[in-house]
Amino acid sequence: MNILVRVAAMGVRIFGAIVLVLGIIFFFASNLTDNNTVLLIHITSGVIVALSVIVLGSAQAMRGGSPGLAAGAIVLGIAAYFFGLYQANILPDNGHWIIEILHLVIGIALIGLGEMSGAKFKKLQTKSA
Repeated sequence: MNILVRVAAMGVRIFGAIVLVLGIIFFFASNLTDNNTVLLIHITSGVIVALSVIVLGSAQAMRGGSPGLAAGAIVLGIAAYFFGLYQANILPDNGHWIIEILHLVIGIALIGLGEMSGAKFKKLQTKSA
């Protein structure tokens, strides 16, 4: 399980950075959203982050960690996935920037939750060793 947790933690860090950078670029240069390749990289990276956070939250709970942290990781991971996929249909006109900011906040919270879950797993691992 240690290797899976390490891979998931690195997934949150690497793909989280990719998602944030591409998301900020999309926000300021909206003409790039027409580029399907870049958008697909953003979406795929976001899915990897969401899955990694779910793995990290579950792993720390299986080690005797916080069930609330695990539940939060699962709920926020699933919510981020669906919100990201369907955000284009929410307030598509002038108010869409609000949805984009909310999408950014959810993404940052997801990355933070992943880091918290990874740190909790590491703390529990050193306790049991």
